[in-house]
Amino acid sequence: MKILIIQLAKFGDIIQTLPVYQEILNSYPTAEIYFLYSELFDDLMPVIEIKNPLSVNLDLIAEFKNNTFFLKEGQESQRLISSLKEKNFDLVYNFNSIPLCKSISQSLNTICRGFGASDEISLSFQTFVLSFIKTRKLNTLNLVDIFKIFHRIHKNSNSEPFFSIQSNKNQNQKKVVFQLGSRNSRRQQSCENYAQMGKVFIENNWEVILTGTKPELEQAQEFIRLLNHSDKITNKVGETSFSELKSILQKADLLITGDTGTMHFAGLYGVKTLVVFNGTAYPYETLTYNSNAYALFPNFETCENYPCPENGECHITDKCSDLNLIKEAKYILNLNDQTDLYKTSYDNLGQMIIPVSKTTMDLDLFIALQWRKFTGIYYLNNKIDLSKIKTSYEIPEILFSNFQSLLDRELMLLDQLDIQELDFSLILINFRILAPLLMYFYMNQKDKHFIGASLDFFKTLSVKNSL
Repeated sequence: MKILIIQLAKFGDIIQTLPVYQEILNSYPTAEIYFLYSELFDDLMPVIEIKNPLSVNLDLIAEFKNNTFFLKEGQESQRLISSLKEKNFDLVYNFNSIPLCKSISQSLNTICRGFGASDEISLSFQTFVLSFIKTRKLNTLNLVDIFKIFHRIHKNSNSEPFFSIQSNKNQNQKKVVFQLGSRNSRRQQSCENYAQMGKVFIENNWEVILTGTKPELEQAQEFIRLLNHSDKITNKVGETSFSELKSILQKADLLITGDTGTMHFAGLYGVKTLVVFNGTAYPYETLTYNSNAYALFPNFETCENYPCPENGECHITDKCSDLNLIKEAKYILNLNDQTDLYKTSYDNLGQMIIPVSKTTMDLDLFIALQWRKFTGIYYLNNKIDLSKIKTSYEIPEILFSNFQSLLDRELMLLDQLDIQELDFSLILINFRILAPLLMYFYMNQKDKHFIGASLDFFKTLSVKNSL
């Protein structure tokens, strides 16, 4: 049997594909499994021990239009498709939602799983994932778990709670690695904020190491200038290969970063990681798959628009970047017990995050957890245990009554409206709990089974016993 896995995105996405890659290896132990990726990451493949890597030059086969990538017409694209067809793959997993990768997977005339697959259950799950694009506050599925579910809905496989390797910690001076930059500038903190954290670590005799790509060198120089302790900082920005970055991370006691590829890479080796989220980055979706990870992000009182839409504009400039990083540095160093951090936790659907210090649950999270339960029941026939989450929050009685009142109003409104006349704007204005259901219907009106099942789930929900 021959299997092709397609992941043509960036560094972090490749790392996020590794847990499902391992599950596929376990499910098909005798199969030849190939991995299609961008040649920009040739040096990464041996580091993460990918079997049968197949590289492609995206400049030759991809064209960018309408804010996404499509398969370019021409000889190079034909040559790629022909070479893949010659291998006679029995199964293709596509873990990229862009049209480019869908075109490649669909052109191979074999069974497809993941994005672009046309079988009923895969198509349903694709639509379900996309139905949260406009309601991201209601999504609790980590991208790693989305990839895993694409596999698990077809193959009854065991899902490991996390994917990490024991780190090789340095026993002498403590080391903290700062990844200052990000490919997406809307997802990074200012040098000033990171420098405030760096100062706390240097004052407590930690060695500071900077990593990043060459375009981030200016940020590194600014960080060093602000700290005024160049003798205690090792600047490796623009100097590390993937194997060298692996070595640095394995010896580190802590990584501080935004939502970056380095964050995901550190998760492979169990490195303690503190991730500062803001802008378009949302920890429920993309926090490193790592049982030793912490996240700091704006609460909805700080910025009601967080997380920002990926392709939209922020009208509240820098508000979601106003986070107290000094307090969190001191918490990590055991210098105080006050923190707004969240930590990773696991249930039988995958990775979640819970607050380190008990806090009050808000209505959006309560709604999101109901959709999480529905996901397990509908797609995996699996009841999700939310006990860890329940004990991490104060849940006021008024939350149950507010949810029930809102649900009753939305169900009544739904009975009065012609569902086929609803568009995106009307859905988002009039619905909150049921918005993902209606977004799903908007994209896939033929799937009456999903609509019926999700409506039945909420109509029969015992609200007070729902966590």
